[in-house]
Amino acid sequence: MLKLDKFSEKWKTITEKKTVKPRKNDRPADNIEQQDEKKPLSVYGKIKRVLGIIIMCVYRLRKVVLAVPVAYYALKLARYNMENLPEHVGINLQSNGVFTTLISRNTAVTVPLAVTAVCLVLMFCSRKALPTWAISVFSLVIPVVLLLSNIYPA
Repeated sequence: MLKLDKFSEKWKTITEKKTVKPRKNDRPADNIEQQDEKKPLSVYGKIKRVLGIIIMCVYRLRKVVLAVPVAYYALKLARYNMENLPEHVGINLQSNGVFTTLISRNTAVTVPLAVTAVCLVLMFCSRKALPTWAISVFSLVIPVVLLLSNIYPA
């Protein structure tokens, strides 16, 4: 009986919940009792938090933010070229002032627009947005070059 009593006493001491007393040098995060309490944010803390949320939203939507101006200007250039290019557009200007190939106005408008669209689709599919976005920006030069080469051929 004596051994059983000693065992039960030891078992009680092992299974009892011990309260953790905070030490003097503990940080608030280490102290269990102070984790539930939150200090009110200062004005600087509130501004920092709001700016952090805005920056995170812009970062998550970075591909859309990059694609919108490119798509807008691509459509604007396509509409402008549709109105101002001649019915047949010449490409590959020779030294004597004659174009090697003539294409229709619709082709001259839709092909650069399609190149820009493909670059933007590749941007949305890739992990890194900047290289394909830069290519799509450079593809906006194609309609301008077509327009200038047909207005001022030589």
